[in-house]
Amino acid sequence: MSSFTTADLIRFERDAVDQFGLYEFGKWAFPHVEGRPLIETWHLEVLCRHLEAVVEQGVERLLINVPPGTGKSSWLSVLFPAWAWIRRPWLRFMFASFDDGLVLRDARKTRTLVNSDWYQARWCAGMVPGIDPEGNPCTGGCTIDATRSSAAKAGEYWTTAGGLRFSTTIGSKGTGWHAHIQVVDDPHKASEATKNAKGLEDAAYWYDETMSSRRIPGAFFARIVDMQRLSKRDLSEHCIKKGDYHHLCLPMVGEAGHPYRDEDDHREEGELLCPALKDADAVEDEGRELGPNARAAQHRQTPQPRGGKVFKRDWFVHFWRELPARIQRVQSWDHTFGSLGETASWVVGDDWGRAGADYYLIDEVRARCEFPVMKAMLRSFSAKHPRTVTKLVEDKAAGKLVVQDLRSEISGLVEVRVSGSTGGKLARAETVTGYAEAGNIWLPHPTDARLDGRPHPCPWVHDWIENICDFEGLPGDVADQVDTMSQAITRLRGSLTVSFSEAMKRARKEHAA
Repeated sequence: MSSFTTADLIRFERDAVDQFGLYEFGKWAFPHVEGRPLIETWHLEVLCRHLEAVVEQGVERLLINVPPGTGKSSWLSVLFPAWAWIRRPWLRFMFASFDDGLVLRDARKTRTLVNSDWYQARWCAGMVPGIDPEGNPCTGGCTIDATRSSAAKAGEYWTTAGGLRFSTTIGSKGTGWHAHIQVVDDPHKASEATKNAKGLEDAAYWYDETMSSRRIPGAFFARIVDMQRLSKRDLSEHCIKKGDYHHLCLPMVGEAGHPYRDEDDHREEGELLCPALKDADAVEDEGRELGPNARAAQHRQTPQPRGGKVFKRDWFVHFWRELPARIQRVQSWDHTFGSLGETASWVVGDDWGRAGADYYLIDEVRARCEFPVMKAMLRSFSAKHPRTVTKLVEDKAAGKLVVQDLRSEISGLVEVRVSGSTGGKLARAETVTGYAEAGNIWLPHPTDARLDGRPHPCPWVHDWIENICDFEGLPGDVADQVDTMSQAITRLRGSLTVSFSEAMKRARKEHAA
């Protein structure tokens, strides 16, 4: 009676990995990495197929969005390079994360795995067939090069075939290092991403300006971004807007109408991603702790609740076609220091009105421009709306200069001082959310509005709603339209209160007389 020897087991595992790929490799390797058996789930198989496509099918851009705690870092940052080196031990990887501790932890795990007796008995250098950089057969198998001076470093080690695993952090220069495959795993710290919009923008700038050039000249170059969603301004959103990334998005709960539903996600509505890892009670408890905004980002993999964050989309459903006959109006302006380009800040001028309990956005002008054009915008907008006398200009950036230059030319210019006592952008925005939620904000109909008896088309209204509802209240967040709205409504609300107060004073005087 024949027995199944160790040599038979080695051949069996090697043949299985050769036939079935990364997921099969991970099933055997996982206990050597984490010290426990793998909990097998369908979503890991899908993840592995996408990673295999980078190595074997030449996919050059891959964005992965999956919830935290579902195995993404173990598979991408630990198992993936160890598997890829079996057939292509010459591949050079660069891994980056927001935390050097995390990126070095995973680097150590990969090196420990490749150096393990289990791995070396199956795939050491010269053990299996490989593929050279031109796709021709060569000797495969991987062994860490112990002769290099960097052999003891966690963040930099080489294979005997010239492969590399180099670790860095977000924002570092990475000077002198180049790779075939570049992996960014968790570029943002979750607790900071909700507070620091500039940090999100800096990560995108680093990704474009620094890391995009860290490729081996003339060689295949692939970029992988792997993260949970955190914000509308995170690196994922940056990649999505580029339009050339293959996007694997797997939310915690199945959703038929999800905007980024993957073709391999066959779950029914409400079906969990991996109940063996996180059951319904665990997901519900975690969701309550996260709150609606973080839950939408990290569980649903969309960076705001379905209705928006500070402002909800279903609050803006009233559209006027004709303004009320009696309406009090103000202009509201938000200026910048003045610059051009796609990343420059906006100059915004609004015309708002109030009738009774309702507030009406009447018209808007918005542009990226320099100081001369700012003045021209205010002139032309004032001429377009001669019935609006009061023109509120926030006394920041170029606003004060605009008022100084045009005060003798245009009547009604009022500088609005924003001090610490008025709160930040979020605090000022929240003073008007109640009006929006109550349905007291009316917007011009995009195609059927009429103003002063003439057609007044406003196709920009849909973008206005999106911009208002994308506002998160982060430092550095784009808030020009939120600012002009809150400034106008605050003034209209206050001015009518003053008018009522004055009327009461007059009534009391008349009564006393």
